[in-house]
Amino acid sequence: MAKTSPIEADLDIVELAPGGAGLGFLDQSGRRRAVFVPGTAPGDRVRARIQLSGAALRGQVLRVLQPGQARETPRCTIAERCGGCDWMHVTEAVRHQAYLAHVQAAMPPTLRSLSVSFVPSPESLAYRTRARLHVHATKRTTIVGYCQAHSHIVVEPTACLVLHPELERARTVLRDVLTGSCGDGEVLLGLGAPNLSSRKAVLSLRWSGDLAPRAFQALEQATAASGPLAGAALALDDAKQSLRFGDPTPWTLGADGRPLELAPSGFAQSSEANNTLLGRHVVHLAQQAMRTKKASVVELYSGAGNFSVALASMTDHVSAVEVDAAACEAAHRNLRARNLRAKIVCADVDAYAIPRGTDLVVLDPPRPGAIAVMRRLADARVRSVIYVSCNSSTLGRDLAALLAAGFQCRSLTAFEMFPQTSHVETVAWLEHTV
Repeated sequence: MAKTSPIEADLDIVELAPGGAGLGFLDQSGRRRAVFVPGTAPGDRVRARIQLSGAALRGQVLRVLQPGQARETPRCTIAERCGGCDWMHVTEAVRHQAYLAHVQAAMPPTLRSLSVSFVPSPESLAYRTRARLHVHATKRTTIVGYCQAHSHIVVEPTACLVLHPELERARTVLRDVLTGSCGDGEVLLGLGAPNLSSRKAVLSLRWSGDLAPRAFQALEQATAASGPLAGAALALDDAKQSLRFGDPTPWTLGADGRPLELAPSGFAQSSEANNTLLGRHVVHLAQQAMRTKKASVVELYSGAGNFSVALASMTDHVSAVEVDAAACEAAHRNLRARNLRAKIVCADVDAYAIPRGTDLVVLDPPRPGAIAVMRRLADARVRSVIYVSCNSSTLGRDLAALLAAGFQCRSLTAFEMFPQTSHVETVAWLEHTV
Protein backbone atom coordinates (compact mmCIF):
# COMPACT_ATOMS: atom_id res chain seq x y z
CA MET A 1 0.00 0.00 0.00
CA ALA A 2 1.41 3.38 -1.02
CA LYS A 3 2.14 5.78 1.80
CA THR A 4 -0.06 8.87 1.80
CA SER A 5 1.90 12.10 1.38
CA PRO A 6 1.50 14.65 4.18
CA ILE A 7 -0.38 17.86 3.63
CA GLU A 8 -0.07 21.32 5.13
CA ALA A 9 -3.08 23.02 6.68
CA ASP A 10 -4.04 25.74 9.12
CA LEU A 11 -5.56 24.47 12.37
CA ASP A 12 -7.26 26.06 15.35
CA ILE A 13 -6.27 24.31 18.58
CA VAL A 14 -9.30 23.88 20.83
CA GLU A 15 -7.96 21.94 23.82
CA LEU A 16 -5.13 19.88 25.28
CA ALA A 17 -5.53 16.16 24.76
CA PRO A 18 -4.39 13.41 27.17
CA GLY A 19 -0.79 12.68 26.27
CA GLY A 20 0.08 16.35 25.92
CA ALA A 21 -0.70 17.28 22.31
CA GLY A 22 -3.05 20.07 21.31
CA LEU A 23 -6.24 19.05 19.52
CA GLY A 24 -7.42 20.62 16.26
CA PHE A 25 -9.79 19.50 13.50
CA LEU A 26 -9.23 19.06 9.78
CA ASP A 27 -12.10 19.16 7.27
CA GLN A 28 -11.21 16.57 4.63
CA SER A 29 -13.64 15.81 1.82
CA GLY A 30 -16.58 16.66 4.03
CA ARG A 31 -15.21 14.62 6.93
CA ARG A 32 -14.14 16.32 10.16
CA ARG A 33 -11.06 14.57 11.57
CA ALA A 34 -9.20 15.16 14.84
CA VAL A 35 -5.53 16.11 14.56
CA PHE A 36 -3.14 15.88 17.50
CA VAL A 37 -0.37 18.49 17.35
CA PRO A 38 2.39 18.45 20.03
CA GLY A 39 3.74 21.79 21.17
CA THR A 40 0.48 23.70 20.78
CA ALA A 41 -1.85 25.37 23.27
CA PRO A 42 -5.61 26.08 23.29
CA GLY A 43 -6.42 29.16 21.24
CA ASP A 44 -3.39 28.79 18.94
CA ARG A 45 -3.81 28.99 15.20
CA VAL A 46 -0.98 27.06 13.59
CA ARG A 47 0.31 25.94 10.23
CA ALA A 48 0.92 22.20 10.54
CA ARG A 49 2.22 19.35 8.42
CA ILE A 50 -0.29 16.51 8.79
CA GLN A 51 0.27 12.85 7.97
CA LEU A 52 -3.02 11.50 6.63
CA SER A 53 -2.42 7.83 7.42
CA GLY A 54 -3.56 6.09 10.59
CA ALA A 55 -6.73 6.22 12.62
CA ALA A 56 -5.51 9.22 14.63
CA LEU A 57 -3.96 12.04 12.62
CA ARG A 58 -0.83 13.65 14.00
CA GLY A 59 0.54 17.01 12.98
CA GLN A 60 3.84 18.84 13.26
CA VAL A 61 3.89 22.57 13.89
CA LEU A 62 5.53 24.49 11.07
CA ARG A 63 4.79 27.89 12.59
CA VAL A 64 2.42 29.53 15.03
CA LEU A 65 0.26 31.91 13.02
CA GLN A 66 -1.56 33.40 16.00
CA PRO A 67 -0.71 32.44 19.61
CA GLY A 68 -3.61 31.86 21.98
CA GLN A 69 -3.90 33.29 25.50
CA ALA A 70 -2.98 29.88 26.93
CA ARG A 71 0.48 30.04 25.34
CA GLU A 72 3.56 31.44 27.06
CA THR A 73 7.22 31.50 26.07
CA PRO A 74 9.05 28.49 27.55
CA ARG A 75 11.91 29.43 29.85
CA CYS A 76 13.96 26.46 28.59
CA THR A 77 15.66 26.99 25.24
CA ILE A 78 15.18 23.36 24.13
CA ALA A 79 11.63 22.88 25.44
CA GLU A 80 10.28 22.40 21.91
CA ARG A 81 12.73 19.56 21.20
CA CYS A 82 13.09 17.93 24.60
CA GLY A 83 10.72 15.11 25.49
CA GLY A 84 10.62 16.13 29.16
CA CYS A 85 8.53 19.26 29.75
CA ASP A 86 5.85 18.95 27.08
CA TRP A 87 3.64 21.67 28.64
CA MET A 88 6.23 24.33 29.45
CA HIS A 89 4.66 26.48 26.73
CA VAL A 90 1.23 26.36 28.44
CA THR A 91 0.19 28.75 31.22
CA GLU A 92 -0.12 27.32 34.71
CA ALA A 93 -3.86 27.98 34.98
CA VAL A 94 -4.60 26.12 31.75
CA ARG A 95 -2.35 23.21 32.76
CA HIS A 96 -4.26 22.86 36.03
CA GLN A 97 -7.62 22.90 34.25
CA ALA A 98 -6.40 20.25 31.80
CA TYR A 99 -5.23 17.93 34.59
CA LEU A 100 -8.70 17.91 36.11
CA ALA A 101 -10.42 17.54 32.75
CA HIS A 102 -8.24 14.59 31.75
CA VAL A 103 -8.77 12.78 35.05
CA GLN A 104 -12.54 13.19 34.85
CA ALA A 105 -12.66 12.14 31.19
CA ALA A 106 -10.69 8.95 31.97
CA MET A 107 -13.11 7.84 34.67
CA PRO A 108 -15.95 5.35 34.15
CA PRO A 109 -19.17 7.14 33.10
CA THR A 110 -20.73 6.91 36.57
CA LEU A 111 -17.77 8.77 38.10
CA ARG A 112 -17.48 11.62 35.60
CA SER A 113 -19.78 13.82 37.63
CA LEU A 114 -17.76 13.23 40.81
CA SER A 115 -15.83 16.32 41.88
CA VAL A 116 -12.06 15.93 41.60
CA SER A 117 -9.97 17.80 44.16
CA PHE A 118 -6.67 19.29 43.04
CA VAL A 119 -3.37 19.75 44.87
CA PRO A 120 -0.89 22.01 43.01
CA SER A 121 2.85 21.64 43.33
CA PRO A 122 4.46 24.13 45.72
CA GLU A 123 7.21 24.67 43.13
CA SER A 124 6.98 24.71 39.34
CA LEU A 125 10.76 24.78 38.71
CA ALA A 126 13.77 23.13 40.39
CA TYR A 127 11.38 20.62 41.95
CA ARG A 128 12.83 17.31 40.73
CA THR A 129 14.79 15.44 43.38
CA ARG A 130 14.71 12.22 41.36
CA ALA A 131 15.27 12.05 37.60
CA ARG A 132 16.29 9.63 34.85
CA LEU A 133 18.50 10.98 32.06
CA HIS A 134 20.32 9.60 29.04
CA VAL A 135 23.93 9.90 27.96
CA HIS A 136 25.46 9.79 24.48
CA ALA A 137 29.22 10.18 24.19
CA THR A 138 31.71 10.28 21.34
CA LYS A 139 35.38 11.16 21.37
CA ARG A 140 34.42 14.76 20.64
CA THR A 141 31.24 15.38 22.61
CA THR A 142 29.38 14.11 25.65
CA ILE A 143 25.67 14.84 26.03
CA VAL A 144 23.78 14.28 29.28
CA GLY A 145 20.13 15.11 28.85
CA TYR A 146 16.75 13.83 27.73
CA CYS A 147 15.48 11.97 24.69
CA GLN A 148 13.93 14.17 22.06
CA ALA A 149 10.17 13.72 21.81
CA HIS A 150 9.28 10.48 19.97
CA SER A 151 12.93 9.58 19.29
CA HIS A 152 16.10 8.19 20.88
CA ILE A 153 18.13 11.31 20.06
CA VAL A 154 19.55 12.79 23.27
CA VAL A 155 19.28 16.56 23.62
CA GLU A 156 20.99 18.59 26.34
CA PRO A 157 19.71 21.76 28.00
CA THR A 158 22.09 24.57 28.82
CA ALA A 159 20.68 24.20 32.32
CA CYS A 160 17.74 21.97 33.24
CA LEU A 161 15.28 24.26 35.01
CA VAL A 162 13.18 21.52 36.64
CA LEU A 163 16.08 19.73 38.35
CA HIS A 164 16.96 20.43 41.96
CA PRO A 165 20.19 22.51 41.91
CA GLU A 166 22.26 19.58 43.22
CA LEU A 167 20.90 17.25 40.55
CA GLU A 168 21.68 19.82 37.88
CA ARG A 169 25.18 20.07 39.29
CA ALA A 170 25.53 16.27 39.14
CA ARG A 171 24.42 16.29 35.50
CA THR A 172 27.21 18.65 34.51
CA VAL A 173 29.73 16.75 36.66
CA LEU A 174 28.85 13.50 34.88
CA ARG A 175 29.38 15.13 31.50
CA ASP A 176 32.92 16.05 32.56
CA VAL A 177 33.52 12.57 34.04
CA LEU A 178 32.64 10.89 30.74
CA THR A 179 34.70 13.17 28.51
CA GLY A 180 36.73 10.98 26.14
CA SER A 181 34.39 8.00 26.45
CA CYS A 182 32.35 6.49 23.62
CA GLY A 183 29.00 4.88 24.19
CA ASP A 184 25.56 5.28 25.65
CA GLY A 185 24.23 5.24 29.17
CA GLU A 186 21.26 5.75 31.41
CA VAL A 187 21.66 7.66 34.65
CA LEU A 188 19.38 7.94 37.65
CA LEU A 189 19.92 11.05 39.75
CA GLY A 190 18.83 11.51 43.34
CA LEU A 191 19.80 13.13 46.61
CA GLY A 192 21.89 11.69 49.41
CA ALA A 193 20.96 11.43 53.08
CA PRO A 194 18.73 14.34 54.25
CA ASN A 195 20.29 14.41 57.71
CA LEU A 196 23.47 15.99 56.38
CA SER A 197 23.94 19.74 56.72
CA SER A 198 24.88 20.03 53.06
CA ARG A 199 23.00 17.57 50.87
CA LYS A 200 24.72 16.34 47.74
CA ALA A 201 23.44 14.38 44.76
CA VAL A 202 24.02 10.70 44.08
CA LEU A 203 23.88 8.94 40.73
CA SER A 204 23.55 5.46 39.33
CA LEU A 205 24.96 5.01 35.82
CA ARG A 206 24.51 2.00 33.53
CA TRP A 207 27.06 2.23 30.71
CA SER A 208 27.39 0.48 27.36
CA GLY A 209 30.50 1.20 25.30
CA ASP A 210 34.10 2.24 25.87
CA LEU A 211 34.72 4.09 29.12
CA ALA A 212 37.72 6.40 29.19
CA PRO A 213 40.27 5.29 31.85
CA ARG A 214 40.19 8.77 33.39
CA ALA A 215 36.48 8.30 34.23
CA PHE A 216 37.27 6.07 37.21
CA GLN A 217 39.63 8.59 38.77
CA ALA A 218 37.21 11.40 37.98
CA LEU A 219 34.44 9.58 39.85
CA GLU A 220 36.70 9.01 42.84
CA GLN A 221 37.53 12.71 42.95
CA ALA A 222 33.90 13.78 42.46
CA THR A 223 32.74 11.60 45.37
CA ALA A 224 35.56 12.49 47.77
CA ALA A 225 34.64 14.38 50.94
CA SER A 226 35.27 17.71 49.23
CA GLY A 227 33.74 16.63 45.91
CA PRO A 228 30.39 17.67 44.43
CA LEU A 229 28.76 14.21 44.70
CA ALA A 230 27.87 12.12 47.73
CA GLY A 231 28.30 8.91 45.76
CA ALA A 232 28.03 7.11 42.45
CA ALA A 233 27.31 3.57 41.28
CA LEU A 234 28.66 2.46 37.91
CA ALA A 235 27.32 -0.64 36.13
CA LEU A 236 29.21 -1.75 33.02
CA ASP A 237 27.59 -4.08 30.51
CA ASP A 238 30.24 -6.78 30.94
CA ALA A 239 30.46 -6.53 34.76
CA LYS A 240 28.54 -8.70 37.24
CA GLN A 241 28.55 -6.07 39.98
CA SER A 242 28.38 -2.31 40.12
CA LEU A 243 31.37 -0.24 41.14
CA ARG A 244 30.70 2.08 44.07
CA PHE A 245 32.27 5.46 44.66
CA GLY A 246 31.49 7.19 47.94
CA ASP A 247 28.00 6.40 49.21
CA PRO A 248 25.58 6.18 46.24
CA THR A 249 22.52 5.45 48.40
CA PRO A 250 19.63 7.69 47.33
CA TRP A 251 17.28 9.10 49.95
CA THR A 252 14.01 10.98 49.94
CA LEU A 253 11.42 12.07 52.47
CA GLY A 254 8.83 9.40 53.13
CA ALA A 255 5.09 9.80 53.48
CA ASP A 256 5.69 10.39 57.19
CA GLY A 257 8.00 13.34 56.44
CA ARG A 258 11.10 11.54 57.73
CA PRO A 259 14.19 10.38 55.77
CA LEU A 260 13.55 7.29 53.65
CA GLU A 261 16.34 5.18 52.18
CA LEU A 262 15.78 4.03 48.60
CA ALA A 263 17.09 1.12 46.58
CA PRO A 264 19.94 2.32 44.30
CA SER A 265 17.85 2.07 41.12
CA GLY A 266 14.45 1.83 42.75
CA PHE A 267 11.34 3.91 42.23
CA ALA A 268 10.63 7.13 44.08
CA GLN A 269 8.37 10.07 43.34
CA SER A 270 10.11 12.83 41.39
CA SER A 271 9.73 15.47 44.10
CA GLU A 272 10.23 15.21 47.85
CA ALA A 273 7.90 18.14 48.51
CA ASN A 274 5.13 16.70 46.37
CA ASN A 275 5.64 13.23 47.83
CA THR A 276 5.09 14.69 51.30
CA LEU A 277 1.78 16.22 50.16
CA LEU A 278 0.77 12.95 48.53
CA GLY A 279 1.76 10.98 51.63
CA ARG A 280 -0.25 13.21 53.95
CA HIS A 281 -3.32 12.69 51.80
CA VAL A 282 -2.92 8.90 51.71
CA VAL A 283 -2.47 8.86 55.49
CA HIS A 284 -5.59 11.00 55.92
CA LEU A 285 -7.62 8.59 53.79
CA ALA A 286 -6.15 5.57 55.57
CA GLN A 287 -7.17 6.98 58.94
CA GLN A 288 -10.76 7.26 57.72
CA ALA A 289 -10.71 3.83 56.10
CA MET A 290 -9.10 1.87 58.98
CA ARG A 291 -11.31 3.12 61.84
CA THR A 292 -9.41 0.97 64.38
CA LYS A 293 -5.77 0.38 65.31
CA LYS A 294 -6.33 -3.34 64.82
CA ALA A 295 -7.18 -2.92 61.14
CA SER A 296 -5.41 -5.19 58.66
CA VAL A 297 -3.61 -3.41 55.80
CA VAL A 298 -1.97 -4.73 52.63
CA GLU A 299 0.23 -2.43 50.58
CA LEU A 300 0.99 -3.54 47.02
CA TYR A 301 3.94 -2.27 44.92
CA SER A 302 5.33 -0.99 48.23
CA GLY A 303 8.88 -0.20 47.08
CA ALA A 304 11.20 0.96 49.83
CA GLY A 305 8.30 1.64 52.17
CA ASN A 306 7.22 5.16 51.25
CA PHE A 307 3.67 4.53 52.50
CA SER A 308 4.54 1.48 54.61
CA VAL A 309 6.30 3.52 57.29
CA ALA A 310 3.25 5.73 57.77
CA LEU A 311 0.80 2.82 57.71
CA ALA A 312 2.91 0.83 60.20
CA SER A 313 2.67 3.69 62.68
CA MET A 314 -1.12 3.33 62.57
CA THR A 315 -1.50 -0.45 62.95
CA ASP A 316 0.63 -3.52 63.71
CA HIS A 317 -1.04 -5.47 60.92
CA VAL A 318 0.65 -4.22 57.74
CA SER A 319 1.85 -6.50 54.94
CA ALA A 320 3.89 -4.74 52.24
CA VAL A 321 4.40 -6.57 48.93
CA GLU A 322 7.23 -5.67 46.54
CA VAL A 323 9.04 -7.73 43.90
CA ASP A 324 12.38 -5.87 43.99
CA ALA A 325 14.67 -7.45 46.60
CA ALA A 326 16.82 -4.34 47.07
CA ALA A 327 13.72 -2.25 47.73
CA CYS A 328 12.49 -4.81 50.27
CA GLU A 329 15.82 -4.64 52.11
CA ALA A 330 15.59 -0.84 52.17
CA ALA A 331 12.04 -1.08 53.51
CA HIS A 332 13.26 -3.27 56.39
CA ARG A 333 15.90 -0.67 57.27
CA ASN A 334 13.40 2.19 57.07
CA LEU A 335 11.06 0.41 59.46
CA ARG A 336 13.86 -0.42 61.91
CA ALA A 337 15.01 3.21 61.89
CA ARG A 338 11.55 4.16 63.16
CA ASN A 339 11.14 1.21 65.56
CA LEU A 340 8.16 0.03 63.55
CA ARG A 341 7.06 -3.41 62.44
CA ALA A 342 5.48 -4.64 59.23
CA LYS A 343 5.58 -7.84 57.23
CA ILE A 344 7.67 -7.28 54.10
CA VAL A 345 6.77 -9.79 51.38
CA CYS A 346 9.27 -9.97 48.52
CA ALA A 347 7.05 -11.35 45.78
CA ASP A 348 5.34 -10.60 42.50
CA VAL A 349 2.14 -8.70 43.29
CA ASP A 350 0.23 -10.70 40.66
CA ALA A 351 1.08 -13.91 42.53
CA TYR A 352 0.22 -12.59 46.00
CA ALA A 353 -2.98 -13.88 47.58
CA ILE A 354 -4.68 -11.01 49.40
CA PRO A 355 -5.93 -12.30 52.78
CA ARG A 356 -9.69 -12.59 52.90
CA GLY A 357 -11.34 -9.82 54.89
CA THR A 358 -8.45 -7.34 54.64
CA ASP A 359 -9.63 -3.95 55.90
CA LEU A 360 -7.54 -1.78 53.56
CA VAL A 361 -5.44 -2.26 50.44
CA VAL A 362 -3.12 0.56 49.36
CA LEU A 363 -1.51 0.28 45.93
CA ASP A 364 0.72 2.44 43.75
CA PRO A 365 1.25 0.41 40.55
CA PRO A 366 3.33 1.32 37.48
CA ARG A 367 1.72 2.93 34.42
CA PRO A 368 0.11 -0.29 33.05
CA GLY A 369 -2.10 -0.36 36.16
CA ALA A 370 -3.25 -3.41 38.09
CA ILE A 371 -6.28 -4.96 36.41
CA ALA A 372 -5.39 -8.47 37.64
CA VAL A 373 -5.35 -7.16 41.23
CA MET A 374 -8.76 -5.52 40.79
CA ARG A 375 -10.35 -8.88 40.10
CA ARG A 376 -8.93 -10.29 43.34
CA LEU A 377 -9.96 -7.43 45.63
CA ALA A 378 -13.65 -8.30 45.52
CA ASP A 379 -12.94 -12.04 45.85
CA ALA A 380 -10.95 -11.30 49.03
CA ARG A 381 -13.80 -9.13 50.35
CA VAL A 382 -11.48 -6.18 50.91
CA ARG A 383 -13.34 -3.36 52.64
CA SER A 384 -11.43 -0.27 51.42
CA VAL A 385 -8.97 0.53 48.62
CA ILE A 386 -6.65 3.53 48.21
CA TYR A 387 -5.31 3.55 44.66
CA VAL A 388 -2.43 5.89 43.72
CA SER A 389 -2.03 6.18 39.95
CA CYS A 390 0.30 7.92 37.51
CA ASN A 391 -1.86 6.98 34.50
CA SER A 392 -5.43 8.23 34.36
CA SER A 393 -6.47 5.87 31.54
CA THR A 394 -5.45 2.66 33.32
CA LEU A 395 -6.86 4.04 36.58
CA GLY A 396 -10.24 4.57 34.90
CA ARG A 397 -10.17 1.03 33.51
CA ASP A 398 -9.28 -0.45 36.91
CA LEU A 399 -11.88 1.59 38.80
CA ALA A 400 -14.56 0.37 36.39
CA ALA A 401 -13.72 -3.18 37.47
CA LEU A 402 -14.01 -2.21 41.15
CA LEU A 403 -17.34 -0.45 40.62
CA ALA A 404 -18.69 -3.55 38.89
CA ALA A 405 -17.56 -5.62 41.91
CA GLY A 406 -19.56 -3.53 44.36
CA PHE A 407 -17.13 -0.78 45.36
CA GLN A 408 -18.14 2.87 45.61
CA CYS A 409 -15.71 5.73 44.98
CA ARG A 410 -15.55 8.09 47.96
CA SER A 411 -13.03 10.61 46.62
CA LEU A 412 -10.73 11.48 43.72
CA THR A 413 -7.78 13.83 44.15
CA ALA A 414 -5.35 14.95 41.43
CA PHE A 415 -1.79 15.97 42.33
CA GLU A 416 0.50 18.11 40.21
CA MET A 417 3.52 15.86 40.73
CA PHE A 418 5.23 16.85 37.46
CA PRO A 419 4.88 20.61 36.80
CA GLN A 420 5.55 21.72 33.21
CA THR A 421 4.39 18.31 31.90
CA SER A 422 1.14 16.62 30.90
CA HIS A 423 1.50 13.95 33.60
CA VAL A 424 -0.81 13.97 36.63
CA GLU A 425 -0.99 11.73 39.71
CA THR A 426 -4.41 10.68 41.01
CA VAL A 427 -5.52 9.14 44.30
CA ALA A 428 -8.84 7.29 44.48
CA TRP A 429 -10.48 6.02 47.66
CA LEU A 430 -13.10 3.31 47.35
CA GLU A 431 -15.15 1.28 49.83
CA HIS A 432 -16.97 -1.99 49.29
CA THR A 433 -20.72 -1.53 49.69
CA VAL A 434 -22.13 -4.96 48.89
